Amino acid sequence: NSAHELKYNLEKAHHIATSGRMGPVLIDVPMDIQQIEVGEYEEFHFSDPSNDLASLPNDDILKIKNFFKNVKRPLVLFGAGAGLSGAHNKILDWINKNDIPFVSSWSAFSFFDHTNKNYFGHIGVYGNRGANFILQNCDSLLVLGSRLDTRIRTSNPSNFAPLAKKLVIDVDNEELRKYHNDGYSLINSNIKYCVKHIQNMNLPKKNNEWFDYVNHIKKQYFNKDISTFAKANKTLSPYKVVMEINKHIKKDSIVLGDCGAHLCWLYQVFLRKSETIFTAAGFGPIGYAHPAAIGASATCPDKQVISFSGDGSFQVQTSELQVMKHHNMNICNVVMNDNGYAIVKQFQDSYMGSRYFGAGIKDGYSVPNIKKVAEAYGLTYLKIKNEKDLKNFKIPKGTSVVEVVLAENTLIEPKTDMGRPLNDQFPFMKDKEFHENNRFVKFDRIKKVVIDKVDSHE
Repeated sequence: NSAHELKYNLEKAHHIATSGRMGPVLIDVPMDIQQIEVGEYEEFHFSDPSNDLASLPNDDILKIKNFFKNVKRPLVLFGAGAGLSGAHNKILDWINKNDIPFVSSWSAFSFFDHTNKNYFGHIGVYGNRGANFILQNCDSLLVLGSRLDTRIRTSNPSNFAPLAKKLVIDVDNEELRKYHNDGYSLINSNIKYCVKHIQNMNLPKKNNEWFDYVNHIKKQYFNKDISTFAKANKTLSPYKVVMEINKHIKKDSIVLGDCGAHLCWLYQVFLRKSETIFTAAGFGPIGYAHPAAIGASATCPDKQVISFSGDGSFQVQTSELQVMKHHNMNICNVVMNDNGYAIVKQFQDSYMGSRYFGAGIKDGYSVPNIKKVAEAYGLTYLKIKNEKDLKNFKIPKGTSVVEVVLAENTLIEPKTDMGRPLNDQFPFMKDKEFHENNRFVKFDRIKKVVIDKVDSHE
């Protein structure tokens, strides 16, 4: 109702968005308030809601202290909350000092060097095969700041690390409520208040059998070109494209993805050292990458920005190319063009009997000439259509569009289908390899999954 109230609520919204469980805040400002003079800046003070969690009860301290005591196959799941808390470097120091194996969620990608010898990959439905095997075979899982959504636990949480005891530490008590029937140990706290207790954990003696296993699995599956489709069809692999572009990116670059198959291809093999890499995560809107790239470039004008989109999401946001051009932004827009909505088509393959609709050229979808679109905005344009082009690729300066020509029906690999555990991903491996990789936990493979209801999160 007043300028003072507007200033107060803007400041409050910013505080809520950047403290405790961080996230977006919606403010509805009435038209009459938009037109008033707000006057001079006023300073408001708010306390971090997670400060109330600073002092852990003795029971929680003991939960942490004894969680890894006498276990044989320990594993840490590094979530975004560990990074957002500001405690990630201390956690990584503890991990490296004690050689604790760890895996991560996608949202945690920017908080550690992926070449860390104790890092074994990202988990989840679109996770690394090796990381998923390791998670499914551990006997104790310490979850630091991950909400364990259906993209991580799948739609059947009982199949998630089935023989492992689990301790989840999260700043958002609402997220913890969903585990009350799962037998997890839970601590509602900011990770930064738990670090000193984590550093004082009782740790088991090193189990050589477990460490030989995790390193063997990593050697098999970590940072590999995993496209069986490209190999079988002698086409360009999207994973090889990401890995090659990864080599040319500056160490302080900002890398981001839109939503769709290209995002999976990017996150499945991108090897982060010191770059910033992010996406809209669970929100998942197409048309996100270009506006996000503009924001990143405006905030950090001296840094190289690499934006990944698919041919579908590129069409939603072409007008933003003019903004990039107008402000002469150093943004390379990579368009993974497979002439279709690949993630939708793969979903239709898995659950709809390959009855395609609105996802490819033959069923109502098409792509314009991307070169002409780029040239219409006066942008540098490059095309990568084969491995020779890829080997000769260099990231252009200024605003550019790089079109990567992929075969139609190029697959996301691997991917966990609904009803299956994380470690049984498509394309399905032979029984012998599957059982050898599940060295510590026996899994009976599902020969055929019957889907009664489509998971709305898919």
